[in-house]
Amino acid sequence: MESGDRGYKRALKRQDFEVFRATARAPSLRRAIAAAIDLSVVAIPASLFYQITGSYFSAAIPLIYFLFRDYLFRSRSLGKLLTGLIVIDYATLSPITLRQCFIRNSIYAFFCPIIVVAGAAFSSAVAFLLPIGLLIGLASTIRVLSVIGYSEEDGTTIPDSWAETQVLTPGEVKSIIDFKNQVAGISE
Repeated sequence: MESGDRGYKRALKRQDFEVFRATARAPSLRRAIAAAIDLSVVAIPASLFYQITGSYFSAAIPLIYFLFRDYLFRSRSLGKLLTGLIVIDYATLSPITLRQCFIRNSIYAFFCPIIVVAGAAFSSAVAFLLPIGLLIGLASTIRVLSVIGYSEEDGTTIPDSWAETQVLTPGEVKSIIDFKNQVAGISE
């Protein structure tokens, strides 16, 4: 009976791990603030560059940054670094690959230069106000992250599902790994 009892406990732990894993997510407010920081990092300089030169080359700055931003600081963009978030491979819990970074950021790399150049064409004030507008939107009932398909249920966006990634805090990643190791120790 004892081996069956251990098997039951093991199954219970596995089920608890799956529930635990499924509920881990980065706080949506932190994700939105990180996005606003990342947008500010490129929007303001790119719009100033456009205002000074009149060159649409200013769109290359956000394009390059947004394509590779989560690879810059070991699975973190500048915004994620400042807000304490990290992008991980969903299955392995390891830092993302360059391929995953490219896949998950391709949608941002496509739209951000359009926003920056359009904003700069109107006036540099738009580029300065855009990140501030995002932060104001955070305080409102409008979910800024819903624009990119953010799901409150699992804490992922459409690009996260494409690249099989997830944004978490380092503490959550550590907790998942510790719990996974604990479950593995029980099953031995």
